[in-house]
Amino acid sequence: IMAVPGPSLFTLRDTSQKVVRYHHNRLVASPQTANAPPGGLQISVVPNQFMDPSHFPIIMGINGGTRCLSCGTSAQPTLMLEVSTHHWGVRPRAF
Repeated sequence: IMAVPGPSLFTLRDTSQKVVRYHHNRLVASPQTANAPPGGLQISVVPNQFMDPSHFPIIMGINGGTRCLSCGTSAQPTLMLEVSTHHWGVRPRAF
């Protein structure tokens, strides 16, 4: 099990340099404007200690960890929602 002192914090931008924001229960990319708060949404990132570490899986969280999205790398990077089943004694599975 990997132990980290705390999450790494990032601001996500798309290819057009729009910042990712949380708006009406959705993540959206919007231009940085004078009317918008600076920096966009802070994304917290920690290693996913319940999956194969050779694939470098991470957990990305927003809103202080109240919402999260788990993702990992493969031949083609794929972002998936995952259910955490570690407390059930079975391996986590993507859905």
